[in-house]
Amino acid sequence: MITIRYINKSDDRNEISNIYERSWKSAYKKIIPKSYLDSIPEGNWAKKVDNPDWATLVCLEDDKIIGTCSFCESRFPEFFPGYGEIISMYFLPGYTRKGYGTLLMKRVLEEMKNFGFNQIFLWVLEENTRAIAFYEKMGFLRESKRRTDVIGGKEVSEISYRINLLWDEKKMLEMVKVYRAIVEKSERQVVAHFDELILSVSFGAYHSPEQHFVAYVFRTEADLREARSSGLAEKIRDYHRKVLRENGYPSSGIKNCRFASQEACDRDWNGNWFYYFK
Repeated sequence: MITIRYINKSDDRNEISNIYERSWKSAYKKIIPKSYLDSIPEGNWAKKVDNPDWATLVCLEDDKIIGTCSFCESRFPEFFPGYGEIISMYFLPGYTRKGYGTLLMKRVLEEMKNFGFNQIFLWVLEENTRAIAFYEKMGFLRESKRRTDVIGGKEVSEISYRINLLWDEKKMLEMVKVYRAIVEKSERQVVAHFDELILSVSFGAYHSPEQHFVAYVFRTEADLREARSSGLAEKIRDYHRKVLRENGYPSSGIKNCRFASQEACDRDWNGNWFYYFK
């Protein structure tokens, strides 16, 4: 049985801190230096959850605390004045990808709305693609605000995401399906129309067309150079815009596509398109 509630005096703060510690060591093992993660002391976050300016929820499976989320009024009024801020959300390894994060996030947003916050934002490490995918699935949109920090001697970038709680969630999810279908159909049409292309790659929030982009991929760097010098790239770009328009994609999201080569992505980024375009 899953229960979500606010922390109380009887909750073991070290148990809650342990969720942070184990989640950091699992989720950030390829992002933050191992030496730093290994040096995190037991109970590092035990006192922080009692910050009088924070509210903290815990997610329990039966009587075991498996996840936690803290939120507050924006600590960055220069960027997000009047917003609510989700400070952190973590689960014990082994309890992710079970739908618990969705349940906790929905409850957090409900509680923040009850506190009077209609605009919510959060920071996320730019390399934490798994968390980013989760936030986008929950309806958060990427913002332009970003900041850098140094953790364990490594400089890391954090990007911001926000959500407007006044939106009609049901309508938004319906539009996500519509936009996704249009984008995927258009990509297939373009790739099928030009023999030189081998695939397409797309990123961004489908419910925010202006943040979405598509890239078309050539097999080699030489093929890509030839396409640009011969005018083929421009023809592909024009056709891309044409099919999106004909398929009913919002005009705000119709912009020039990008180009890439599979050869370069494999060579420089081991086939990871996120890092290729980052």
